[in-house]
Amino acid sequence: PEGELYSQEFDVGEDGVVNIPKVTSGTVTDSGAKLAALSELNFHYVNSHSVHVSDVLDPNRGASSGWEEMYNNLSGYMDWLYGAAPDIERRTASGLAAAVQRSSAVTVKRTLEENCLKLSLGNFNGEAYFLVRLNGREPSGVSGGELTRLQQGLYLLKAESSEAVINFK
Repeated sequence: PEGELYSQEFDVGEDGVVNIPKVTSGTVTDSGAKLAALSELNFHYVNSHSVHVSDVLDPNRGASSGWEEMYNNLSGYMDWLYGAAPDIERRTASGLAAAVQRSSAVTVKRTLEENCLKLSLGNFNGEAYFLVRLNGREPSGVSGGELTRLQQGLYLLKAESSEAVINFK
């Protein structure tokens, strides 16, 4: 309808199309691109970057700088991205689409107890990833998955089972 904004999320639409929003793009990256990337890393811990033919042919989009500089800019951005998120998985677009399909179907039942956080996952299909914030609690171990510390109190949980338990110290 007129006046509505179009938004795209990492999900599977009602029509069955897997939606993979573009987070960053091009061969010229700036502080705005890094801010967008950090925002999405904090929200979904993913990045999707695209380079369109116009990015390498249009002088207004970086082509006037030459192939070597465009390559160095993009390589520098990727180095920065993997420095900011060293544990992020590298996937092709089709691999990301499969991950989006799996994660979109997962349902989560969370039970917080004094000594642990229990996650029961419905529609689980092999693996699922979650950002887990454990404010004021230190994990002592996990069953049903792998836990990676991203920063103080923030962890990436790779669930490898429909039941995952994070134990606390």
